[in-house]
Amino acid sequence: MPQSSHSAVHWPRRRYRAVMEMMDEAAQLAGECAIVRQAVALAGWVGPEGKALTRAGVLRKPAVAAACTAIGIRAPERFRSAADVPGLHRPWTAALALGVLAIDDDRATAGLELDGWPGEADSTGCWLDALRAVCGDITGGAADASLGLLVLAQALLRSLSAGIGLSSREVIDVAQAIADERGLGLMQVHVLGGMSALSGGFLTDQVKSLLGLLVEFGAVTAGKKPAVTPLGAWAMERLDADLPRAVGPGAEAAEAITAVAMAAAADRWHIAQGWLGGRKSADAVRELLEAADPLPAWLRDAAATMAAMTGEDGLPGWHAIAGNAAAWPNSARLALAELYDWGRAPEPSPEGRGWLGAEEAAAALLAQGEAWAAGQGPDEALCRLWEAAGGGPLEIGALLAMVRATGHPEAEAVAVAVAEFAESGAALTAAQVVDLKVTLWRSSPSLWRTVRMPLAATLGDLHRGIQVLFGWDGDHLHAFTVAGLRYSDPLFDLEETADEEAVRLRDAFPATVRKPVRYEYDFGASWVHEITRTGSSSVTPGEAVPRCLSFSGDNPVEYWNEDEPADPEPFDMAKVNATLVN
Repeated sequence: MPQSSHSAVHWPRRRYRAVMEMMDEAAQLAGECAIVRQAVALAGWVGPEGKALTRAGVLRKPAVAAACTAIGIRAPERFRSAADVPGLHRPWTAALALGVLAIDDDRATAGLELDGWPGEADSTGCWLDALRAVCGDITGGAADASLGLLVLAQALLRSLSAGIGLSSREVIDVAQAIADERGLGLMQVHVLGGMSALSGGFLTDQVKSLLGLLVEFGAVTAGKKPAVTPLGAWAMERLDADLPRAVGPGAEAAEAITAVAMAAAADRWHIAQGWLGGRKSADAVRELLEAADPLPAWLRDAAATMAAMTGEDGLPGWHAIAGNAAAWPNSARLALAELYDWGRAPEPSPEGRGWLGAEEAAAALLAQGEAWAAGQGPDEALCRLWEAAGGGPLEIGALLAMVRATGHPEAEAVAVAVAEFAESGAALTAAQVVDLKVTLWRSSPSLWRTVRMPLAATLGDLHRGIQVLFGWDGDHLHAFTVAGLRYSDPLFDLEETADEEAVRLRDAFPATVRKPVRYEYDFGASWVHEITRTGSSSVTPGEAVPRCLSFSGDNPVEYWNEDEPADPEPFDMAKVNATLVN
């Protein structure tokens, strides 16, 4: 008995010490793994003076050989750009995620985190950010496939830990089991998409590429008998905690709202469907908005997002809330705005638009999701207020006065945060413009326009601008492709396509990534445009934007008929610019 008692008393302490030792070892492996060492070496080679980049945001071809030498790999004999050299491009992507490398328009420089890296940084957390970034790059930025690739990574680590076989089929089965544990059966397509992006075909009986990636990241040992390292064990636990989990129909509305609010935008539909499917659409809308009324704006935003998933069937629920402002004062305003979008209520008054702007600003400021993690909370809040005021020249004082006059429960918190951000010296998206070159594919001679747009404008705004720039009549469907994701007008109800009004040019054309954006108009004729960022600047007082800056070629003939050929319409810049600003 004494021995047993002694052992029971000291086991938790030994267990705690073992866990701490594993954490220390994981942190050391995170800072010393092959891809992180290469990322740091690459940033050191770039140095404070920096290196010039292509329009796609990668090293210019003549610099690739020296960059490869700097990180200890051999450059291939033939390649189109640095992005075609995985051994170089993956450390480059990791370096950007770690903060040891920075990009400003057409130049890369050593980042602020390079000196003494990792220093004060959470090396394991930074390591996971780098892994996520590389997975995103492998899948072309497609959020669903990137999530599937992370699930596959967790599945491979589980398989190694449990001694399960490592064929693609076996690893995919474990990945699907992980998805099923979370009630996310539809994640299977993400898993297969992730495997396809990684290995070029998910039916091949191998996981060599995925295993090699985890070896580079120090999560798995190299050799004929790979094993999970302490860093890999930490990653398994962290990924398990971070992966989304669906909400069951028996959950309370507040629990469902919180789960959706904490999830990435791409996962929200999957997380909410089980809960929504367990009740009538109108009842679901009422439950959500009643529960959300006293909650912070960022949770109310998630509730409204869930409620909107019910579509037209949920309209009676929106009507019920809108008609009882005394009981649900905050949610009633959101309901009236939703009904206006459906053509079932009058347009909000200027006071109502101000309140909605404050609501959206508060949601952007306090949300714990992707935008906040990217440091865009205050900037996005300012953009929401700028939109609510009708755009135009940025006047901070007027926006703050508008917020405080709304009576919104979080008005003062928003005003203080926005004022502090505006005084911080940080670049304000609402005070900047971006120059974009829009080129029509396969046009001969080359047909293009450059346009200056507010950086806070949305992809929907850009769509309307392109229609004017090229003289399109607007009678056909369209879609943008940004980093592998498709966006369009939600009224089109296109499959696997998100809302173009929810994406700002700030995010579609970041200075740190120079990949072109694709815009396709008329899916039958397939008028495809390539859009690249050429620069940005502060708004010039009195300057009218949007504005066409330069062009090449007249407007194309939209409806060509070889029996009745028509001449292209001459491009009239003055007329175009007058239309763009109206």
